[in-house]
Amino acid sequence: MIVKRKIGFPIISISRRYFSTSLIKAKIDILENYAKKNQLHKLRMDDLFEVFKLSKTDEDYKLSLHLLNVYYNFGRNLNTQQDVNLFFIFILRTNQLNEAKDLLKYFNGWLLCPPSNKYILLCMEEFFKKQKYYDVREIFSFVRENSQIKLDSSFYGITIKSMLMLKNHSIEEAIIIYNDSYNMSIYLTNEIHNFLLEHNLYYYHKARCKEETSENIRALEYYEGNIKNIIIRLINELMKNRRSVKMSSKSLSLFAWTHIYFDIKEIINKSNHTLMDVKECRSWLDIFKLSCLYNQIPECYCGPFSELFKDILIDMKEDKDAIKALEYVSIYFKEE
Repeated sequence: MIVKRKIGFPIISISRRYFSTSLIKAKIDILENYAKKNQLHKLRMDDLFEVFKLSKTDEDYKLSLHLLNVYYNFGRNLNTQQDVNLFFIFILRTNQLNEAKDLLKYFNGWLLCPPSNKYILLCMEEFFKKQKYYDVREIFSFVRENSQIKLDSSFYGITIKSMLMLKNHSIEEAIIIYNDSYNMSIYLTNEIHNFLLEHNLYYYHKARCKEETSENIRALEYYEGNIKNIIIRLINELMKNRRSVKMSSKSLSLFAWTHIYFDIKEIINKSNHTLMDVKECRSWLDIFKLSCLYNQIPECYCGPFSELFKDILIDMKEDKDAIKALEYVSIYFKEE
């Protein structure tokens, strides 16, 4: 019985797929017949979008494009934001990601407007899932250069994440995008600040453990500058137009990590804000304990503990404070 069920599901899926394609062909035949008879009042946009919604395969995609071409030949264009959105969703649904990317690059030549931001972001996320990180950056460049698309933090966030996934020069590529968001006065989410800070701290620690060379010294200075700038910006953007705010447990744990190498209080002072809870801490372990406490507060909870920081704490096995910190991780950052 188990074998039959496993075989049965794909057959049903395939039959449905063929049914959809057959239905699309039938609808296209009817609509083309209207066009041939010059019955243009019967070429309704709703019928075109219905075909788009039925489309799932490469064949469906080609058939639907043919129908779109028929509509365009008779003056039925994609004239509204909703029209463009439905067309773009159709491209994504049929898994034509490269076509979606080309549309974002060349839409000015034939569409009234670009797809809405949420659908552009959806396209970028699909490329991210497929680990096509350079494609994410390419789409970001289209967005960045087009005045019809309103820049927002989500575009920067997904692009920074993508750059940090690169095998080579990941930090450098991510920082370029990060600094551009600052120049464009785009506030980033706490999650993105944390993510970039976490990676810079990790690379700093690894560089610190290497042999001292002129190249390595430059790398340490580069990561140090990034770490300090990210913390200052994180605090300023979090505190902007607010009288008080609680830091996330993730941010505090990264502040503790930072304090292992640098004076975190001195860095915080440069932000023109005071974090009283951190100010009262005497050591990096005290700040770490504070992050454990904050992780029990719903509005400060920030998901699982940093795996990169955990690796560093394990490397610091001769340090008594690091051993204590690992014990706290198992207690206060335990996954449900």
